[in-house]
Amino acid sequence: MRQELLGTGTSSPSRGEEDIVIIYPPSRNCFRYVAWLLIGLGIIWAGYQLFYEQKQSQRIDKMEQKIAILQTQVAPTYTPPPSLTPVISPTPLPPTPTIDIAHRCGATVRSLSKLRTHPHVTADVLLEIREGTQVWVTGRAANGQWWRVQVNSTHGWVLRGGLDVFEACLDDVPVVNG
Repeated sequence: MRQELLGTGTSSPSRGEEDIVIIYPPSRNCFRYVAWLLIGLGIIWAGYQLFYEQKQSQRIDKMEQKIAILQTQVAPTYTPPPSLTPVISPTPLPPTPTIDIAHRCGATVRSLSKLRTHPHVTADVLLEIREGTQVWVTGRAANGQWWRVQVNSTHGWVLRGGLDVFEACLDDVPVVNG
């Protein structure tokens, strides 16, 4: 059987013995070659780092110059075109009522409601009251389904569900005939 090892060396075959390859340690020249190679790579790396830092510094300088130029320029102001949509003003509060009723109570209209001449859905409509309008409650129907209210100087009837009546005065509202 023949055994071979990688490397350089001499062999001394003799009869009946296996061939053995003797490996000598690497020469000093190899270590020198590796050392010079590492030094060269270090020099190349250091040169690249210096070059990269200079390029980065130049980029930063250019960006600072652009920023300085932009800061000195006046930005144009935007003027929106005139609006064609009408401006809707809120409903004014009704003036203080001038009626002489001992029992009256404030309320807010919950949703668009119709002010009617009598407490019935077929009664004539006097006017429509917008949501959020403040009204005075001057009475209620016997069945509890209608409120008698005053809007400005107009008196009429509104369905119970259309108003938010202030609870503090619910018991003081008298029952009146429509």
